[in-house]
Amino acid sequence: MENKVIKEKYIEKGERFKVFFSGYTHEGLAIARIDGKDRQGNEYKNFPLFVFGALDNEQGFVEITKMSKTYAYATMLRLFDENHSVYRNKPICPKYSECGGCNIMHMTYKGQLAFKEQMVKDTLKKLGGFTEIDVEPVEGMTNGNLYYRNKVQVPVGCVKGKTLCGFYKRETHDIIPLDECFIQTEYSTNIVKFVKNVLTEFDATGYNEKYDKGDIRHILVRKNNNDTEYMVVLIVKSLEFMKKKDLDDAINKIIKRYPKVVSVILNLNDKKGNTILGEKCITVYGKDTITDELCGCTFNIGAKSFYQVNHDQCEKLYSIAIEKAQLGKDDVVIDAYCGIGTIGIIASKKVKYVYGVEIVDEAIKNAKANSILNNAKNTEFVCAKAEEQIVKWMEKEIKPNVIFVDPPRKGCDKKFIDTIISMKIKKVIYVSCDPSTLARDARILVDNDYRVKFVKPVDLFPHTSHIETIMCFEHVE
Repeated sequence: MENKVIKEKYIEKGERFKVFFSGYTHEGLAIARIDGKDRQGNEYKNFPLFVFGALDNEQGFVEITKMSKTYAYATMLRLFDENHSVYRNKPICPKYSECGGCNIMHMTYKGQLAFKEQMVKDTLKKLGGFTEIDVEPVEGMTNGNLYYRNKVQVPVGCVKGKTLCGFYKRETHDIIPLDECFIQTEYSTNIVKFVKNVLTEFDATGYNEKYDKGDIRHILVRKNNNDTEYMVVLIVKSLEFMKKKDLDDAINKIIKRYPKVVSVILNLNDKKGNTILGEKCITVYGKDTITDELCGCTFNIGAKSFYQVNHDQCEKLYSIAIEKAQLGKDDVVIDAYCGIGTIGIIASKKVKYVYGVEIVDEAIKNAKANSILNNAKNTEFVCAKAEEQIVKWMEKEIKPNVIFVDPPRKGCDKKFIDTIISMKIKKVIYVSCDPSTLARDARILVDNDYRVKFVKPVDLFPHTSHIETIMCFEHVE
């Protein structure tokens, strides 16, 4: 369908258009395109509008809310009934249209998986130049797709002198008060609300981001998979935010009401900005960690540990990655960006030796403790930059034939990839949380004597646009 601009209607903020939606952005916003001009007389052809809540092949009436030179954002005023998508879903959450926690709950789960699979394909093609690559169907959740998160981090704010906790309103840092959340456990949600109320009783205040004032910035709750242990982390602006007796009394109230809480930790974040966790942690009740089982191994998880938020899908993710590596008893493995050692320790059962590297000191301490916990004597974990440590291993003539790479969203350091190439490591198993940086890094490998063997997206984040992807490479002599 072509969109015709009505006479005297300009492409600018506040103008309204009837549009047809075709395709999505990486964030799950539907794309419409219009022709026209602005008030300065500049002509626009196929000018893209990005709209939340619309679906591919639908029609609607929209209003432009934000303009740039090359695209605009618009809000849906009305959706035309006769063109509802087969993937349209009525969100279960009553605050979905406001809350920024989920962004594709208006799609059926089948539609979400289709969107994510196509997004991975399009990204690899557009940014990586992979025009004829086979992408396996997305590995989705099979036993329901709600209440899956094992970690909750909720901002605490202060509005007109009142402390409240909740999630940020879409595209803002305004807090929507937390009532219920359909992607985290009810027990976790109730803990957060109770903790906020208890701290308020003792005159602790929520954080005002604008004025950099207040006591509590976030409340973080972690749980293990068998639902026996919960950790509460209070991210505070000052460790002296409460008198010790008041803090002890508050903790006693929390553990009496929620006996599954086995750990309460203060995390100090006294810096301006939107980073959630600070550097310093102090355990004020119970244990420093909670314990979970994953892929037959046991892991202790700290307040700052990286650990996938969806346990069941994480087991699928790691199991597929390890299976596709086709590990043997003589293999020497590097686990890069290893976190608390999950992939490396799980893989250690099948191989000769595992070397792990991670920049976060606390994570490496956890990894070493977890290797002892699992009797993984054929492992070695080092705190360093992956791009620097891999060079040191190469200089020591350590010759890995498999490397697992699970980097942060920014992807791998260029020096790191160059060293993989120079070492001619036979197999590279790349686990990515961002298809864009995966496409970039994959292009470098393929341009340097590696070929793609396997691509598999795994959905760990239903109702959001995020996706994990496994991409396997093999060096070609």
